[in-house]
Amino acid sequence: MARTSFMVDVNPALLKWARESAGYNVGDAAVHSHLSSAELSALESGRRKPTWMVLKKLAKTYKRPTAALLLPEPPQEPAGLPDFRKLHGSAGRYSPELLFTIRNARWLAAQAAELQEKLQAPARVTLATMELRDDPETGAATSRQTLGVSLEEQASFGSAYQALKRWRGAVEAHNILVFQFPLSVADARGFSIVEAGQAAIILNQSDAPTARIFTLFHEYAHLRLRRPGVCTPEIERTNAQQPVETFCNRFAAALLLPRMDLEARISETPTDKSLRQLAQRYMVSRYVVLGRLQSLGRITSAQFQQFSRRWQAMDEAAKGPRQGGGGMSAPRRCLSERGKPLVSLVVEATKQELITFSDANKILGVKFKDFRVLAGGA
Repeated sequence: MARTSFMVDVNPALLKWARESAGYNVGDAAVHSHLSSAELSALESGRRKPTWMVLKKLAKTYKRPTAALLLPEPPQEPAGLPDFRKLHGSAGRYSPELLFTIRNARWLAAQAAELQEKLQAPARVTLATMELRDDPETGAATSRQTLGVSLEEQASFGSAYQALKRWRGAVEAHNILVFQFPLSVADARGFSIVEAGQAAIILNQSDAPTARIFTLFHEYAHLRLRRPGVCTPEIERTNAQQPVETFCNRFAAALLLPRMDLEARISETPTDKSLRQLAQRYMVSRYVVLGRLQSLGRITSAQFQQFSRRWQAMDEAAKGPRQGGGGMSAPRRCLSERGKPLVSLVVEATKQELITFSDANKILGVKFKDFRVLAGGA
């Protein structure tokens, strides 16, 4: 039987770097690694050396390859993403789950950029930039025209999932990757990145589809502003202390609910029924409709709060146990999470023998049999 308890000579700074970059304090990391805080502290200070098994446990906890903990020095990594979840100037903390998702999304975007270069497939469209001094209504109108989704098509969507699929495809058609990964909704509803020149929007797969649609265009605005970051878009969070979030919220609302069409359909005295019908027409949440009406001056702040509080109370009362789904097949999950553009790049690069099957499976997170299914449908 092979020995697995031999000591390993590691740089203690690597262990501390891996823990901190994963978002753990010593106590939490110790619990997840089945060690005591004293043991982990001794390892990070160099007073003790880890066994091979302990090193593997730490690598698993920090979601790093074991080889990463054997490097001579901590590697240089990209600066952290700006936190737009809090009021300007307040300190935010990213959870280990969010930090890993950010790291994974950055790696996938970099892989996409590298594959595009190998395949000599340059970006199809350069994203037009905006400034905070610009009018979000105008920016939204030009973006909607570029994306090519008409009001007639939007009104014909049969479900929020159909709407999300179409809007996602419209964004992806302009060389912006759109990933979906599960996160706590309280942690973040989405974020945007630019890695190796490749722009990407990440949506929270745990969120409602209408919320993901709004987040998609909130993050799209972040990219146009050249200010990617982590967000929890809330339509009511519009104030002078959050200029970037306010702009992105207004941009997303204006794109999804064009002013002229909306104003032609507003009743003099909005009711729950009329607001629900508007939400259904544009395939957005009632709160987005409410926030849009407030920003256009069609309802007061007091009316916004009145509707919002009543709906929140009703939603809370109607909550039941979460229904478990039947689950997706691995190929469908891969397409849902990584998106068709990245899958197509990987499949084509594999066909041209620019990368190995092992590389392809690592990027897509699937087994060989599932890759064959994806390759057949790409």
